[in-house]
Parts: sequence; C-alpha cells; structure tokens
Amino acid sequence: MEHLSLVIFTVLAQCAAGLLMVTGVIQLMAGNVLNTGHLRLLNRHYVLALGILGVALTASITHLGQPFRAMNIIYGLFHSSPLSIEILAISAFGGALLLFTGFQIRTTRQNSISKNLLILTVLLAVALVQAIANVYTLPAVSAWDTSLTSLQFFRSALTIGSSLAALLIAGRHGRFGDLEALAVKVILSVGSAALLLVAAIAALFGSYLTGIEIGGTALYVQSGLILLGLMCWIIPTLRSQLTFINAASGIVLVLVGEVMGRIYFYDLIHSQVL
Repeated sequence: MEHLSLVIFTVLAQCAAGLLMVTGVIQLMAGNVLNTGHLRLLNRHYVLALGILGVALTASITHLGQPFRAMNIIYGLFHSSPLSIEILAISAFGGALLLFTGFQIRTTRQNSISKNLLILTVLLAVALVQAIANVYTLPAVSAWDTSLTSLQFFRSALTIGSSLAALLIAGRHGRFGDLEALAVKVILSVGSAALLLVAAIAALFGSYLTGIEIGGTALYVQSGLILLGLMCWIIPTLRSQLTFINAASGIVLVLVGEVMGRIYFYDLIHSQVL
C-alpha cells in the first residue's frame, strides 16, 4: 500500500474527468432543450466533479516527499517531462472546470460562451487522462510499457464516470423532465462501451502479462467486479427499471474493482523491471 496516495489521486482524477465528460456530452447534445431547471441539476454534477478533483489533488500533494519543491515541475516542461505535463494538464483541467462551473451557475440558459467553455473542459479532461497514463508508460517497467496502459486509464474514467452519472440521475428520477431520456441514453451508451472495454482489456492485458511471465489472476478478479458493477445498473436501465439501489450497488462495485485494479497496477512495478 506504499502507493496509496497515487491510487487515490489517479482513480479520483479519472472519476472527475469521466463524470465531466459524460455530463458534458449530455449538455452539449441537449442544446436548446435545456432550461434553467435542467442547468441547475447538471451544475450539481460539475460541482461534484470539482469536489472529487479537489480530493484527488490533496492526495497527490501528500505523495510529494518535499512539497516545497513542487515548483520544480516548471523546469520539467522545458524537457517535456511526463510528470510536469501531467501537473500542467490537471491544473488546466481544474481551472477550466472551475471557470465553466462558476460561469454557468451565474447564467440561466446555455449560451455560446458556456458551450465553448464546456467543450474546452471536456477536451482538457481527455488530455488529463492521457497525460496521467503517459507518466507510467515507461520502458524500464515492462508491465507498463504498452498502449494498454492508456486504455486502462480511460477505462477507469468511463466506468466510474458513467456509473456515477447513473447514480445521480437515478437519485433525481423524474426531475430531469424531457432531458432524462437523453441523459439515460448517453450514460447507457458510455456504460455499454465501458463494459466492452473492460472485457477487452482483461483479455489483452492478461495475455500481455502472460507473455512477459507475470500472473494475471488479480486482473481477472478486479475486471469481474467492474463488469458486475456495470451490469448492476446497465441491465435495469435497458429495462427502464433503473433505481437508486441498482445504481448505488453498481458504483460501489465499480469503485472497489477500479481501486483493486490500480493497486495491482502499481504492484506490477515489483514484478519485472528491465
């Protein structure tokens, strides 16, 4: 558990990015259908994403051996340091999310400024997930030196983001009005894509680890938990029977699976270092 702060940081940062992506797509697809009530409901998603990101940043600071040297990352930008780029990416994403959320809370309807800010924030969320993955794609650690590392991090963003969005929507069933059908359609599409991605990564990464003589039993266990968590709310949603209990059970299983998977990911550094 020596990497616990990094586990918390990466999982929560991807959770915030994923929730922002899913909610952002819902808002962008809704367009002129949005009214003041819709925006207030969606704003709660953005505020929650900000809170989750704040906890993630706090966890990242605790990992620094000497926090006062954190400003040294600026020098790393001149050398294209993945760690420095990661810090820049999370700062840009956090700043854009704060600016967008603050601006939208003060408006009653979506306008061109809030729409453009939202598009920028969604793009920065995608960039953040990739920036975090780049830190770990190291030739020195054979278990990480694969494009599957990036896919695993995007998987986390999609699984947790869609599951959390499903929980938030289920908790306010009926209050979204004519926006609810679109919101359910989006989270169902993202969740289904995430489910397929989890299964594909389990098979591909398991095969990759076998090829470099590393056992992958823990990988299949955590993947199974994530799949079960996704199905807890995807199946009821397909049947138009999504409830808060279904969604809550799903997010708990997904989070447990993702945390287990991230701990396993960091433990791989001890398996084989070239």
